[in-house]
This record gives sequence, C-alpha cells and structure tokens, in this order.
Amino acid sequence: MDGINQKVLTDNLRSMEEDGLVKRTFYPEVPPRAKYALSDLGCNAFWIKAIGAIWLRINQTPKTKRIAIHQVQKNTA
Repeated sequence: MDGINQKVLTDNLRSMEEDGLVKRTFYPEVPPRAKYALSDLGCNAFWIKAIGAIWLRINQTPKTKRIAIHQVQKNTA
C-alpha cells in the first residue's frame, strides 16, 4: 500500500481489530496473508462519523469554520 509504512499499517490494523472495528481472516499460505474487513461495529462507527461530517458541513457557519481552522492549526503547530 503506497503512502504508509508497513509497520504503521500493521499496528493500526491490529489496534482496530482489538477494538472490534475490523475482523481479520488469516490464510495459512506461502507467503502467509491476511484479509481485513469492517466488522458490524466498524460499519456503524463509519456511518456515524460520515453522518456527523455531513451534518457539520451543512450546519457550518463562517464563525465555526474559523474556530475549526484555528483548532487544526493549534494542534499541528
């Protein structure tokens, strides 16, 4: 996968698996491989986040947009 370190990807997938957001299917082949898919909890979490993002976009005002930009800049500085 381009743009992400293999260790970072593996660590994140394992963490999401432990949290119940993804399920892992292991294939004991040579070389071994695994397939990840969203669990029911992961699907629900995805839709909740997507709906929240849509709601924010629809209800955003110039003032809340400035506040959000300020928060992002403060957190990345």
